[in-house]
Amino acid sequence: MRPPLLRATWSLALLVAHAGCGGDGASGGDAGPDGPPVDPSCASDREPSARFSVVAEPGASARLGSQVGGQLLAFPHPRLEATLLTEGSCRFVGARPALCEPACGGAQVCDVDGRCADYPEALAAGAFTVTGTTPPVTLTPRAGNGYYADQGYPGLYRPGDPITLALAGAGPVAALSATVRGVPPLALPTTQLVAREHAPMDVAWTPIATPAEAEVLVHFDSDHHGVRAYVECVAPAAAGELTIPAALLDRLILAGETGIGTYIENAWIEVHHQARLETPRGCAVLESYADQFVHVETVRAP
Repeated sequence: MRPPLLRATWSLALLVAHAGCGGDGASGGDAGPDGPPVDPSCASDREPSARFSVVAEPGASARLGSQVGGQLLAFPHPRLEATLLTEGSCRFVGARPALCEPACGGAQVCDVDGRCADYPEALAAGAFTVTGTTPPVTLTPRAGNGYYADQGYPGLYRPGDPITLALAGAGPVAALSATVRGVPPLALPTTQLVAREHAPMDVAWTPIATPAEAEVLVHFDSDHHGVRAYVECVAPAAAGELTIPAALLDRLILAGETGIGTYIENAWIEVHHQARLETPRGCAVLESYADQFVHVETVRAP
């Protein structure tokens, strides 16, 4: 399972959403950020400043049970990549170098807008509770102010169950809460995929009817030797398939040429049901999700 904040989750269906859209009800805090001015919108391609998740127990290891956890940052990470190409419900994200004058000092980095930016720290924000599950779960911040459990929770919920995720808040950090629907484990016809240069690629999964608003996200990346580039696509979970356009795959394959012979290094498919909250610290995501890693073989054109 990936740590929740390491996933670059993006959804075209939510680009025009307001705070709380995607769940059954949500609320965001109004405390000011401890850092640079922040665009609170969830309609940008900036990664969220907070993500708290209930992760469906994997089918192959159900005995481990569902996982619960998350993290809240003082403000979003600096943007070193940007959306360079969009086609349908897919996008290609790659590096967009910028020059900062004068050069950034200390631990700062030059972001895509040519501004020197700090990396955020994680904040303690009171108790994180998950209710509507069996049992209810309460977590407090651990080392590094991350929230995670020491155990899994078999049978924590049934697909479609309403699950309320709530962060109590503490000091200047305001409370967050939302209700989402539990998603089932993801079922794939195969975990061995082939990306052919100059050709579109079909990706399939077993259609998911409950919850009705759930989405599937497909993520392929080239993330080695300092190269960070990825393709992401979204589709309704009930659709059972999506197509990655050839133009986007080609951009990713070319970005991977600097790697170690693996053009697409990491790939996963996930189903999620999310609430996205616009807060003064940036977009916060509260969600239920399940995922599976897949292997993608790249075939170059003659």
